[in-house]
Amino acid sequence: MSNVVISGSNAFHVEAQEWKKYWEERDNTVTKYPVLLSQLDAEEYKGVFLDFMKALEQADTLFVLNMDKNDTVGYVGPATFSEMVHAITLNELHGKHIKIIMLQIPSAGVASYSELKLWLELGWITILES
Repeated sequence: MSNVVISGSNAFHVEAQEWKKYWEERDNTVTKYPVLLSQLDAEEYKGVFLDFMKALEQADTLFVLNMDKNDTVGYVGPATFSEMVHAITLNELHGKHIKIIMLQIPSAGVASYSELKLWLELGWITILES
């Protein structure tokens, strides 16, 4: 059994429930996933952000739920990108072995497309096999 963290826009909170079930049906424990959040003040945001990053430190897999959003194929927002950077840093500098799996290849319209493309080439991230 492994620990999975699902990262993605909280706009995907309904779909995240379906993906949580997908990973649990494959004998994994999902420790964090996108949920619908109301307006958070700075302290609440800080708590949610740090709690998510701490969960990544215990994860075996980071699943990036980069669904299409606002006419952008494979949307990756700034928070998801920062979570991916954290997982890569844990792997490359601290000896962790977190598998980073994206739902789909992002389009060139994603702000971080150039970095994501390089990370795929480096093998730091992969795409979920269908």
